Amino acid sequence: MYRDVLMNRIDALLAVVFVAVIATLAVMGQNPPDVPEAPPLDQFSAKRAMKHVERIAREPHVTGSPAAAKVREYLMAELKNLGVEPRILKSPEMPGESVFARIPGKGKGKAVMLSAHYDSAPEGPGAGDDAAAVGAILETVRALKWNDGPQLENDVLVLITDAEEVGFCGAYTFASDPAKRDLVGLVMNFEARGSRGPSFLFETSEGNGWMIREFARAAPHPMATSLAGAVYAIMPNKTDFTMFKGVGLKGLNFAFVEGVENYHQPTDTVANLDERSVQHHGSYALALARHFGNKNLALAASEPNAIYFNVIGPWLLVYPGWWVSPLMVAALAAFVGVVEIGRRRGRVTDNGLMIGIALGLLAVVLAAGGAWSAWTQIQRFRVPVGRKLYQGSPEIAAALACLGIMATLCVYLPAFTRVRLTDLALGGLFWWLVGTVATSMFLPGASYLFLWPLVFGLIAMAVVVISPRPGSPAVRVASYLGAIPALFLIPPTLKAFCIALGPTLPYGAAPLAALMILALLPMLAKITAAFGVAERVADPTKAAVPTLEAI
Repeated sequence: MYRDVLMNRIDALLAVVFVAVIATLAVMGQNPPDVPEAPPLDQFSAKRAMKHVERIAREPHVTGSPAAAKVREYLMAELKNLGVEPRILKSPEMPGESVFARIPGKGKGKAVMLSAHYDSAPEGPGAGDDAAAVGAILETVRALKWNDGPQLENDVLVLITDAEEVGFCGAYTFASDPAKRDLVGLVMNFEARGSRGPSFLFETSEGNGWMIREFARAAPHPMATSLAGAVYAIMPNKTDFTMFKGVGLKGLNFAFVEGVENYHQPTDTVANLDERSVQHHGSYALALARHFGNKNLALAASEPNAIYFNVIGPWLLVYPGWWVSPLMVAALAAFVGVVEIGRRRGRVTDNGLMIGIALGLLAVVLAAGGAWSAWTQIQRFRVPVGRKLYQGSPEIAAALACLGIMATLCVYLPAFTRVRLTDLALGGLFWWLVGTVATSMFLPGASYLFLWPLVFGLIAMAVVVISPRPGSPAVRVASYLGAIPALFLIPPTLKAFCIALGPTLPYGAAPLAALMILALLPMLAKITAAFGVAERVADPTKAAVPTLEAI
């Protein structure tokens, strides 16, 4: 008896370690790449780019100010030193003087354009927003021109815009000129909403399938998600890329967003800028300029939108957007099939399943209500820079997510002793199915977030209901495998969106955390039973009995 208890506790500890390790790896996988100490001269170096950032971000340089004129003169001089002939682009109707240059290619195709803005907000010197991107582009031009490197098929254009902070005027001036915009086959814009973190591909033009596949192949450390693009598309936020996209240009928009407490603040300084973020910007700019510089850019909009997301660190999984509906239908059929098999084998009951569905809804509602209540109280004690409080505090984001987890535990700990685990687990997966159907129909770019935890959860439950022995090794392994997608996808999504969206997300962070726990119910039951939190755990095949073999 003592040996059985000991083995159950060891098994439960392994489950705890498994959950903690997978979730930690998923979050840590979103870190930007390290900065090489002495890369070859034909490669990008953040250390070299930072010398430009230091010159550009010495002081606030608002459009039209003497400081902005100094920055513009510096940019012109540096580009001339790099062997290109820059010129000023301006419009009598718009403020700002943008800097434009061209690196000739040997073909006659349309050009790749690298874009960033050099003006800062009046509050700070703008090291992150957007001197980091400007410095990265200058270093990219140097690497492309180093030692008369191999000429690309396509031209590479450089557009360093002015007056972005006062209405995207420099980008609009370029985009509204047919002679200029017709040169461009693909534009890559680089932005920042903070001072650190990975550079995410957070927006694309429509018909991005070909671009995303090529990005995944060529980028040295690709970080991207179609979820970000889907959410950003319904937000009011704009960048220079909005102007390019509005006139039909195709392209990719990148930004790092951590350290948002420094965004448009006096603290947006070189000292607070993470060199790794600059390295990530520049590694994209150089690798993609070389890659797309040798591609037929007429293909840029040749395929429908793709679904894409990071799975393990920088490994980017991409599949066609037209798969969304068939996969949704297949998931729906699989859910019905697993439930029906479970009913025929006496391992799922109608009443138990309905209770499981109701408890899942209760957990999500309690999580949302708890987050709303907690955030309301936090707002009462806001400091003068309170609008940055939530955005700059991962601890608050983690606390709100923990509220969702605690709400779920409060709902399910008593239920483990009274309801079959199969009923509870399938009832929880029902809400993953609801999320899959809803996103597939109305927000396809976000569908993967619900689909793959559901699919793996259903595979695990299929093993449970088919297995002749509830405690068999196959069932134990299935409980681990079924949890992997939720652990890989939800924690980094919570982190990224809490930082990116700030105080608009608490009401979504906690329910999403609660939903994650619904995908881990078999493992949670194992843990709580082994340590006596729940004295009895329901056997998947019977009514509640005091045994751990069921899990």
